[in-house]
Amino acid sequence: MIINIVLLLTFFIHFFSIAVLSVRLVGIRTSKMAASYAVYNIIFLAVRFLNTFQAPLLAKSIEKSILNGQGPDNWLFFKLCLVSLIGSISGALFIPTLQRTMYQTVEKVYQKNSLIRVIVKSFTFDSLRHFLQSFSVPRLSNISRLNRISDIPKRILLMNVIITSLTTISVLSCLYAGYINPDLRTTSLSLNGFIVGFSTVLSMIIVEPNLGITADKVINGLYSETYFRRYLTFVVIARIIGTGLSLLFILPLAHLVVFLAKLIYV
Repeated sequence: MIINIVLLLTFFIHFFSIAVLSVRLVGIRTSKMAASYAVYNIIFLAVRFLNTFQAPLLAKSIEKSILNGQGPDNWLFFKLCLVSLIGSISGALFIPTLQRTMYQTVEKVYQKNSLIRVIVKSFTFDSLRHFLQSFSVPRLSNISRLNRISDIPKRILLMNVIITSLTTISVLSCLYAGYINPDLRTTSLSLNGFIVGFSTVLSMIIVEPNLGITADKVINGLYSETYFRRYLTFVVIARIIGTGLSLLFILPLAHLVVFLAKLIYV
């Protein structure tokens, strides 16, 4: 039961990590950047908050297997990474739908001057009906936007891959480290906060400012909306790639966690 809850939670974490990018497009369409940033930030923080639930929910089952002398459940780790990837891809596919939904949300935040009131009133039947009416799928014609990458900042795309990978496997690597060195499993798990915090700091000082500034330049006419959509599409692809590659880095990061745990323990 607990594992199923974790899998569902993992899906929604990665779903909204990608889907939240739709708010950036809404900000440009409405020219209400401050209101769109407020909505974006609350979703971003909610995703980071939900991420903290993974460790305590998984820790008990991992602890039992370690005490019973069992090895790591590699199938469980694989399932979690697979669900993360499915969540990311699903989030990308729902960007057009959420863009239409968030358009109304941003307008309401701007009019009511209160994000809390909008959030409370969003849990209604009318909001659900609006979401269903806004359902849309990405157009195949959007693929034509990917014909050029020369003017897209490669450093930002690489940072999206790295940050997404770190966020995806942070908890898993810290838990896996408990199998590598059971005596340091508590210290290893506590390092999850450090890794998530580090990836969040990287995101807030490198990736998010770049997206925000680029969006402002679109508003000011320095970039076209077509360019920003293409840029955002590459960011989505980079984050999906980062999620997909995360499985390859669980073990290396777990060994790094054990190394850091030994330094702290000494």
